[in-house]
Amino acid sequence: MLTEKCTFPKGAIILVVDGDDEVRTIVREFLLEEEQMGHTFLVMNDMDLDRARLADDSSYYSAALMAARVKIAGVKVTPEIILELHPDDGRYLLGKAALLEERGDEFRKEIEAAPEGHPLSVKTGLQGG
Repeated sequence: MLTEKCTFPKGAIILVVDGDDEVRTIVREFLLEEEQMGHTFLVMNDMDLDRARLADDSSYYSAALMAARVKIAGVKVTPEIILELHPDDGRYLLGKAALLEERGDEFRKEIEAAPEGHPLSVKTGLQGG
Protein backbone atom coordinates (compact mmCIF):
# COMPACT_ATOMS: atom_id res chain seq x y z
CA MET A 1 0.00 0.00 0.00
CA LEU A 2 1.31 3.41 -0.94
CA THR A 3 1.26 6.20 1.64
CA GLU A 4 2.00 9.90 1.64
CA LYS A 5 3.14 12.08 4.55
CA CYS A 6 1.04 15.23 4.43
CA THR A 7 0.60 18.58 6.18
CA PHE A 8 -2.74 20.37 6.29
CA PRO A 9 -2.32 24.06 5.39
CA LYS A 10 -4.73 25.22 8.13
CA GLY A 11 -4.95 22.16 10.38
CA ALA A 12 -7.71 19.84 11.50
CA ILE A 13 -9.39 20.80 14.76
CA ILE A 14 -9.39 17.75 17.03
CA LEU A 15 -11.24 17.41 20.32
CA VAL A 16 -9.07 15.54 22.82
CA VAL A 17 -10.66 14.19 26.00
CA ASP A 18 -8.26 14.06 28.94
CA GLY A 19 -10.08 12.76 31.99
CA ASP A 20 -12.84 15.29 32.66
CA ASP A 21 -11.27 17.91 30.40
CA GLU A 22 -12.02 18.45 26.74
CA VAL A 23 -9.29 20.28 24.86
CA ARG A 24 -9.33 21.36 21.24
CA THR A 25 -6.07 21.16 19.38
CA ILE A 26 -5.00 21.75 15.80
CA VAL A 27 -3.26 18.90 14.00
CA ARG A 28 -1.45 19.46 10.73
CA GLU A 29 0.66 16.33 10.18
CA PHE A 30 -0.99 13.14 8.94
CA LEU A 31 -0.39 10.07 6.81
CA LEU A 32 -2.65 9.34 3.86
CA GLU A 33 -3.02 5.76 2.69
CA GLU A 34 -3.80 4.67 -0.85
CA GLU A 35 -7.45 3.63 -1.07
CA GLN A 36 -7.93 -0.12 -0.84
CA MET A 37 -10.95 -2.37 -0.45
CA GLY A 38 -9.97 -2.84 3.20
CA HIS A 39 -10.95 0.78 3.87
CA THR A 40 -14.46 0.06 2.56
CA PHE A 41 -14.74 -2.97 4.86
CA LEU A 42 -13.53 -0.89 7.81
CA VAL A 43 -16.30 1.61 7.17
CA MET A 44 -18.94 -1.07 6.64
CA ASN A 45 -18.03 -2.82 9.90
CA ASP A 46 -17.46 0.24 12.13
CA MET A 47 -20.40 0.17 14.52
CA ASP A 48 -19.42 3.60 15.90
CA LEU A 49 -20.54 5.19 12.62
CA ASP A 50 -24.09 6.43 12.09
CA ARG A 51 -25.49 3.50 10.09
CA ALA A 52 -28.56 5.34 8.78
CA ARG A 53 -26.45 8.29 7.69
CA LEU A 54 -23.97 5.97 5.94
CA ALA A 55 -26.84 4.52 3.93
CA ASP A 56 -28.59 7.80 3.13
CA ASP A 57 -25.88 10.47 2.92
CA SER A 58 -23.22 9.95 0.27
CA SER A 59 -21.14 12.84 1.68
CA TYR A 60 -21.00 11.13 5.06
CA TYR A 61 -20.05 7.82 3.43
CA SER A 62 -17.29 9.51 1.39
CA ALA A 63 -16.01 11.26 4.52
CA ALA A 64 -16.03 7.95 6.41
CA LEU A 65 -14.02 6.32 3.63
CA MET A 66 -11.52 9.20 3.63
CA ALA A 67 -11.33 9.10 7.44
CA ALA A 68 -10.34 5.43 7.22
CA ARG A 69 -7.39 6.47 5.00
CA VAL A 70 -6.17 9.41 7.11
CA LYS A 71 -3.90 8.45 9.99
CA ILE A 72 -3.14 10.94 12.77
CA ALA A 73 -1.05 9.71 15.70
CA GLY A 74 -3.23 9.12 18.76
CA VAL A 75 -6.47 10.14 17.02
CA LYS A 76 -9.36 8.09 15.65
CA VAL A 77 -10.20 10.12 12.56
CA THR A 78 -13.97 10.30 12.09
CA PRO A 79 -16.17 11.38 9.21
CA GLU A 80 -17.13 14.42 11.28
CA ILE A 81 -13.47 15.51 11.45
CA ILE A 82 -13.20 15.22 7.67
CA LEU A 83 -16.49 17.07 7.09
CA GLU A 84 -15.42 19.89 9.42
CA LEU A 85 -12.06 20.52 7.71
CA HIS A 86 -11.35 24.04 6.50
CA PRO A 87 -12.02 24.20 2.73
CA ASP A 88 -8.29 24.73 2.08
CA ASP A 89 -7.52 21.53 4.02
CA GLY A 90 -10.30 19.66 2.21
CA ARG A 91 -8.98 20.66 -1.21
CA TYR A 92 -5.45 19.75 -0.11
CA LEU A 93 -6.63 16.32 1.09
CA LEU A 94 -8.55 15.60 -2.12
CA GLY A 95 -5.55 16.72 -4.19
CA LYS A 96 -3.17 14.47 -2.25
CA ALA A 97 -5.61 11.56 -2.59
CA ALA A 98 -5.71 12.06 -6.38
CA LEU A 99 -1.90 12.22 -6.57
CA LEU A 100 -1.60 9.05 -4.49
CA GLU A 101 -4.02 7.30 -6.84
CA GLU A 102 -1.92 8.43 -9.82
CA ARG A 103 1.22 7.06 -8.13
CA GLY A 104 -0.55 3.74 -7.62
CA ASP A 105 -1.60 3.64 -11.28
CA GLU A 106 1.98 4.36 -12.40
CA PHE A 107 3.33 1.65 -10.10
CA ARG A 108 0.87 -0.88 -11.54
CA LYS A 109 1.89 0.12 -15.09
CA GLU A 110 5.56 -0.43 -14.18
CA ILE A 111 4.74 -3.92 -12.88
CA GLU A 112 2.79 -4.77 -16.04
CA ALA A 113 5.62 -3.50 -18.27
CA ALA A 114 8.48 -5.13 -16.35
CA PRO A 115 10.24 -7.86 -18.29
CA GLU A 116 10.03 -11.39 -16.97
CA GLY A 117 12.61 -11.98 -14.26
CA HIS A 118 12.70 -8.32 -13.21
CA PRO A 119 12.10 -7.82 -9.45
CA LEU A 120 8.79 -6.07 -10.21
CA SER A 121 7.66 -9.01 -12.33
CA VAL A 122 6.88 -11.90 -10.02
CA LYS A 123 5.05 -14.94 -11.27
CA THR A 124 1.96 -15.69 -9.23
CA GLY A 125 0.71 -18.72 -11.11
CA LEU A 126 -2.47 -16.80 -11.90
CA GLN A 127 -3.56 -16.29 -15.45
CA GLY A 128 -5.17 -13.07 -16.59
CA GLY A 129 -8.37 -13.18 -18.46
